[in-house]
Amino acid sequence: MNNKGQSLVMFVLLLPIILVLVAGVIDLGNYSVTKGKYENEIKSTIKYGLNNPETSTSDLEKLLNSNLTGVKKIDKSGNTIKIKVTTKVNSLFSNIIKLNYDIDLSYSGYKENNKIIIKKE
Repeated sequence: MNNKGQSLVMFVLLLPIILVLVAGVIDLGNYSVTKGKYENEIKSTIKYGLNNPETSTSDLEKLLNSNLTGVKKIDKSGNTIKIKVTTKVNSLFSNIIKLNYDIDLSYSGYKENNKIIIKKE
């Protein structure tokens, strides 16, 4: 018996499912990389602000604006810096499906015994 026709039909039926799964993995990976970039930039800004106490809030905001988009709230009081960033990230396939991911990150950092401690809030 020749099963080539059956194999072709199964392949044609499973191909869209496989492509959707691959696209989902790629899109989720893009979201994870973007969120990691935001987290690293916020942490770097907090470290910079704590290592340079003469830095103003507007300087920290300029630093964040040069690398990140979205709404940023910076609170610098004494030796504590709090940064909150909220933004929307478009899906890689947003022209096909209307899908946006929300990024809402809030970190605070302070210096204790010349050691910088950064916590996610």
